[in-house]
Amino acid sequence: MASEITADEFIKAVLLERSDAKLKIIDLGSEQVNSVKKLVEKRYKHIDVEVRQANALNLNFIKDKSIDWIDTDGFFGFFDEEKLTELLHEWKRILKDDGFITFRELIPQSLLGEVVDRVRAVGAKLYMGIDFNKHTVFELKNDFKKLGFAYSWSSGFIPFFSRFCLVKK
Repeated sequence: MASEITADEFIKAVLLERSDAKLKIIDLGSEQVNSVKKLVEKRYKHIDVEVRQANALNLNFIKDKSIDWIDTDGFFGFFDEEKLTELLHEWKRILKDDGFITFRELIPQSLLGEVVDRVRAVGAKLYMGIDFNKHTVFELKNDFKKLGFAYSWSSGFIPFFSRFCLVKK
């Protein structure tokens, strides 16, 4: 259900900007992919939307320099530092020159933020069986610089989340 809601909001937002957009929605989980496919078949038959199950670290089905915009939220915690660098490198490969990436990440910058992050980590472990990886703003900025992205960041509207925008130089 959550994947459908997210996909629906994403599609609506993109179509407000570009009614001729070609969308690629990718998820690792088959259940999420199937629910989004049903949404697209029901509401967006007239739009060019590809929904595919794939690992974000291997997007070889997407041509180099073919994507304008990548958007995700709360995703980087699934990757350790090495895999996060690999992910950003893959995204840079598929982005057009001056293409951009927007995302929000939970990055604790206060004691209360640390508590929220720990609760999230415990929940992820209990309900999904995974360990979330923590990333600091300093660490992320270094990764962005190493990979040649221009970037901006600010505290997000949602407390404890930071908002980022990367641009491929």
